[in-house]
Amino acid sequence: LKTKYFVLNLLSIFWSFFEKLRMSCERGFSLILDFLQERRHPQTIHRHFFIDEVWILTMLKIYPEYPGPSLLRYISPLERNELFSVTESYGFSSGEHVIFERDTESILYLIEKGRVEVIIHSEDSNKQINTLGEGEIIGEISFLTGKLRTADVLTLEESTIRFFEPERLQSLFKENPLLAAHFFYGLSRILSYRFTDTIQKLSEK
Repeated sequence: LKTKYFVLNLLSIFWSFFEKLRMSCERGFSLILDFLQERRHPQTIHRHFFIDEVWILTMLKIYPEYPGPSLLRYISPLERNELFSVTESYGFSSGEHVIFERDTESILYLIEKGRVEVIIHSEDSNKQINTLGEGEIIGEISFLTGKLRTADVLTLEESTIRFFEPERLQSLFKENPLLAAHFFYGLSRILSYRFTDTIQKLSEK
């Protein structure tokens, strides 16, 4: 029963995310489409289908190749500088809490160096459900939904973690909707992979 509840909750979060993504990127894709039209690409572009538009952009290789974190893969160097100007990196010692279960803050975290473990608590035990390392994100569910944290996250070694605070990002994304489109596309790819991986693990049990 607990597994079924987890899957349903995950599906709900996933659906909520894509709805927010569609709304936040509407202006950004208008700019992208204007960019494509100026270069006279003959592809048929449907304004209301996010995946079709991103697929076209990827095939045309407008997005630069980037070997760093997946979250930043579709963001240009100039956009990364803008994004980093409103975020901060902090150092953590081994064994420090990054996230406390049931905390109310909704920051998204990017692991720039080190490793962390994700722990959930039950009445009689604590269980490590995942370990994450350099280039991966944590805290994405609360970042997107505003709901309480669902697990503890602790560092396994000395780590450097970048904080993406929703309030500061919101101001930046209003000024630069194209950056918002690139950022949330990278985030959606990460969530898609995690969702697929979770379903596969559940099916093997």
